[in-house]
Amino acid sequence: MFRRSLQPASGLRTLIRMGPAPILLFLALIWGLFSGEARAQGGEEEARTKSIRGHVARPDGKPQPGAKVFVRNPRNETTTILITDEKGLFAIHGLDPSMTYEVHAEYQQLSSRVLAISSMLKRYDNVLSFTLAEREVEDEPAPAAAPKESVEIPGKGGLHFAGDWYPPPDFEEGRFPAVVLLHGSGETRGVWDTFIQEKLAGNMVGVLNLDLNSGEEESSGGAATSSEADPDRMDALLELLEATFAWLEARGTIDPYLVGVVGTGLGADLAFLASGKYENVRAAVVISGNLANVRGVAERAQDFQPHSILFLATRGDESSTASIAGLEGQTGYPRQTRVFEGSSSRGIEVLAEIPEASDLVVEWLDKRLR
Repeated sequence: MFRRSLQPASGLRTLIRMGPAPILLFLALIWGLFSGEARAQGGEEEARTKSIRGHVARPDGKPQPGAKVFVRNPRNETTTILITDEKGLFAIHGLDPSMTYEVHAEYQQLSSRVLAISSMLKRYDNVLSFTLAEREVEDEPAPAAAPKESVEIPGKGGLHFAGDWYPPPDFEEGRFPAVVLLHGSGETRGVWDTFIQEKLAGNMVGVLNLDLNSGEEESSGGAATSSEADPDRMDALLELLEATFAWLEARGTIDPYLVGVVGTGLGADLAFLASGKYENVRAAVVISGNLANVRGVAERAQDFQPHSILFLATRGDESSTASIAGLEGQTGYPRQTRVFEGSSSRGIEVLAEIPEASDLVVEWLDKRLR
């Protein structure tokens, strides 16, 4: 049999004969190597903070030294004020990448537009350029309406989606997340207008507000008003959603795998199904869903794995509360459910009448679309 020696290695025997001092020195050197590596790794993590830098110009395009640049965190309502140097440059580092920041510049009677650095965009170095213009000091500037384009997304068999497309900002390059909004039965896409302007406009995200009524054939006679949808129609709408993801990818500015789908009523059922069927969907929000509408479609779908869904309902809307409990049981993590007490609001009314609900939707998308 082979015999394994238990004697110390020759180098270690030499250290032992030399006494404790060399051994302590040897151990200190080893500790220094490991701790230095740990510090280097920790430094890399600390370096992953957000920075904002840029340039402020006068109306004639020349640099504006001494301009104030306001960096506001709307979540905790704090503002940092920077002063541009002689070249009109400014910079701030070490910002929390999970926060959204609103930035604008002012100098005497001049002011710039407000730009948002969204937490949805996973970009750590953000470069902005501001051009100052005349403003009315005594009046609060009215918020500018988000730019909107009317679009049509073709599908199979003559079906199509009409919609409103709010493109991401054009002052940054790269691919951005997108949010798809789906309304309920008997409604039109206009129910989302207020939510878009107040909660999504100005963020680094593309927004596509779809009209589900246009997904039917022209001879169908318009919107369905029943609380339960025809399974064949659900399949057709889901195929159109799949075409929608391809349409988003073709924009060139959208990451087709960073898509959030937010729906109410019938749109909520589609958001749930899309989360389970299409890998494009990174996050979904289901507001007042209907379990009966999704059961048959989900059973026929292959590899159906809904995930990353925020469920919202009110206690007074008993059918929706019961439905989202059943839908949640089919949903993988991460998931979250919130039932609001003291209200019977349903669908889009939940967002319109309960401010906390709108904030939860934005926070959920912020966390998942990054």
